[in-house]
Amino acid sequence: MTGAVALGAAVLVAVSGVVPAGALQHRHHRNHRHETPHTSSQPGDLKAARTRKTISQNWSGYVASGGRFTTVSGSWTVPAVNCSSTPNGVVALWVGIDGAGSKTVEQTGTFSACDQGSASYAAWYEAFPASSIILPNPVGPGDNMSATVTNTGPNTFSLVLTNNSRGWTSTNNIQVRGRLASAEAIVEAPSLHGQIVPLADFGSTGFSNVTVNGAPLSSTRGLQPVTMASLGGVVKAVPSVLSGGSFSVSWRHA
Repeated sequence: MTGAVALGAAVLVAVSGVVPAGALQHRHHRNHRHETPHTSSQPGDLKAARTRKTISQNWSGYVASGGRFTTVSGSWTVPAVNCSSTPNGVVALWVGIDGAGSKTVEQTGTFSACDQGSASYAAWYEAFPASSIILPNPVGPGDNMSATVTNTGPNTFSLVLTNNSRGWTSTNNIQVRGRLASAEAIVEAPSLHGQIVPLADFGSTGFSNVTVNGAPLSSTRGLQPVTMASLGGVVKAVPSVLSGGSFSVSWRHA
């Protein structure tokens, strides 16, 4: 997304710099109340490193590419963020289609955010490059989430997000010219006004029961683990080895 906290495609990786902490602080002051900064997800702009690892400035997790991907699903626990460590920052967890090497992303997930040392949590969906939509449904740290993104017809997608802890499901149908060129389960540092937001300290988080085209993530061809790192080489988040459809991601740096 542009101008709001953007999630989605790996494109953010191509953007240098991070959002100044003041950008989040100013929004907090203007509204006179705490709320999750309206960030958006971006494409991943994945790059192959000399170590044979795939590096992204805004994504960490697993990406499948090199095929036709029509559905992806997965589960995760909403991570609590340490706002003493990162007073201003955001982390988003989501599953989606496209975004690696394409200009659209069809995705849904959760935000965990720190704004002037206060934590907030939200659910959202997005059809990048359109802005993300914050859902009114309640979300909190420790909630068990599951999501499925499915291509249901020409340029049509169904985004289903369920909070298993609180008993709600949000289904949103979108229209976008997706390429169906990749599928992913991602931990992201979103963007605000075109710049990558500092990655909130989430400790360790991850995904379970991830499937792509109905098969476990580990059996998907063209699979890449993605490490998040700045242009200067500062490692921000690292995925674990994949086990079936499960993996963890560890926070290293904002």
